[in-house]
Amino acid sequence: MLNSSVLDVAIGLVFVYLILALLCTALNEWWAGQRGLRSKLLERGIYKLLGSDALIRAFYESHLMQSITGPEGHPSYVSPKIFAQALVEALQKLPGPAAAVPPGTTGETVQELVERMAEGPTKNALRVVLLGANATSEAALERIANWFEDSMDRVSGWYKRRIQFVTLIMATLLTLFTNADSLQIVHRLWSNPTLRAAVVARAQERAKQGPKTIEVEYKDSSPIATPPTKVSSDDGGKSSDKILTKEEESTLGDLLSWSPELCEFNKKVAKGISDAKPCVEVKGQWDSDLHVWSMVKNPGVLAAWLYGIISTNLVGWIITVYAISLGAPFWFGALQKIVNIRSAGDAPDEKKRISGNAR
Repeated sequence: MLNSSVLDVAIGLVFVYLILALLCTALNEWWAGQRGLRSKLLERGIYKLLGSDALIRAFYESHLMQSITGPEGHPSYVSPKIFAQALVEALQKLPGPAAAVPPGTTGETVQELVERMAEGPTKNALRVVLLGANATSEAALERIANWFEDSMDRVSGWYKRRIQFVTLIMATLLTLFTNADSLQIVHRLWSNPTLRAAVVARAQERAKQGPKTIEVEYKDSSPIATPPTKVSSDDGGKSSDKILTKEEESTLGDLLSWSPELCEFNKKVAKGISDAKPCVEVKGQWDSDLHVWSMVKNPGVLAAWLYGIISTNLVGWIITVYAISLGAPFWFGALQKIVNIRSAGDAPDEKKRISGNAR
């Protein structure tokens, strides 16, 4: 059986990866919202689906699309049912040999409206979609809705590929900002039993909760335009908007820090510069009062200091970036498994202690 300290270090490392992955996902969502990524990709997907400029213009001018278009000019989500109804309304507005009347009455059926379209890929696709459907508008609308829903899988694929690239960037920035060197994290957990116990306690609490992950899907049962669900958890609908608890933030702050590195820089410049302050360790906390002006006045010391940090931490940073890119669901599952292994029975040292007391 694995030593309990090894399991605790593994739990702590996985817990850090999970928290950083959650923060990275939140950053991805923020970036996607700022860029309007969903609405742009949805617009691109609809354009590729309909093809014709005249049909696309009529589609967006339909009453249904106008009712769900926000101030940004394009919705981030369109339900399959709304799409089908808006498309039929757009087909009715297209010029044709006969007066357009709502399908299902005494006028044209959806199939007849499609036949009035100009020849092209969209018309051919709709012919195939409606092939075998009866003359009722409900059956035709259902076929069109299914066609649109299937095409949204491709749009979701575009989004996920774009987000994968963004995730690598966000993971890199997050890793550098927090100085999340995997090798240093393992060293700190192994050498500090008090910190290790605190991290394991936070990890066990997180393992009992549902995973707060952000699922990006364009499918939605709602008939109106709504943003995709941002939080998916198994805690009975009591999820907080905050990603981390205060205890988790405090624990993460104790584990991830630039203080030792900044402290080392202060030590280097303190010898010859009066405004540099040497580091002093007080109750396990490093006093890293860094004078930025010292960096400006000592570019040589700064360059050597940065080179030493990069050469020392690069491998650990790369490991962390890759781990974050695997996503929060992966690390939540791993955390639950390791916590269950730890909870399966007494650790070997615990058994020895119990046995010794019995004697």
